[in-house]
This record gives sequence, C-alpha cells and structure tokens, in this order.
Amino acid sequence: MQFRIILSFIAAIIIPACKNNERGRRLNQKYISYWGETYWEYKFKKNGKFIWKAEGHYGNVKERGTYEIIEDTLYLFYTNNKLKKEGVLNHKYLIQGDSCILDLTEDMNYKFWTEDYIETITNPPTAAE
Repeated sequence: MQFRIILSFIAAIIIPACKNNERGRRLNQKYISYWGETYWEYKFKKNGKFIWKAEGHYGNVKERGTYEIIEDTLYLFYTNNKLKKEGVLNHKYLIQGDSCILDLTEDMNYKFWTEDYIETITNPPTAAE
C-alpha cells in the first residue's frame, strides 16, 4: 500500500514535468496575413520577444511584447495593452505545423502564414522546374 502511494506521488511529479517539455520552445519566424485592407505581421525572435505591425486601412501601428509557447499554443504578452483593450491585439494562437498560426481568440479564424509558405502558393513551381 505504501509503495503505491509513493509510486503515485512520483508519477504525479514526473508526468507533468515531461509533458511541459514543450515549454520554453522559441520561434525565429515572421508570420503575415492580409485582412480588412490591412497587412498584418508578427515577427518572433529566439529571445522570446516579438514585434507586431499593421499597415493599411487600419493604420500604421507597431507593438512589441514577449511570448511563451506551451505545447502547441503561442501566448503573447503585449507591452501596450491599449490596442488589446480595443480588440485589435489577440493573445492566444495555435501553432499549426511550421507555416501557420491560428488565432484562438476570435471566431473569424485569422491565420498568419510564413512568407515561404505564401511564396509556394502564389508562385507554384512549373512542370519545367
């Protein structure tokens, strides 16, 4: 009986620790999108910081912050909360493979793609290549 209690206690500590191995992962990538006549961009750096900017109908706006990845979810922490309060900046994205992040805070399913991915769909290789 005592052995089971000790084993359960050890499992309760080790299993969550193993599951959180994804914590601390870093991106070194730029994700872009176009919506509402506005170009949107997130640029993530390996140091855990990011820059967000919008250019177009929405205006020319730039914001900075830090991020954290836990499993397949990207959490953003903005320096200036004013734009977040206005509903412009979202704080939670699902990482979909190497080429896409999906906004989890809006019903509109905003997707941001890497430039490499967009290049492949706008300029697909021809049969001669």
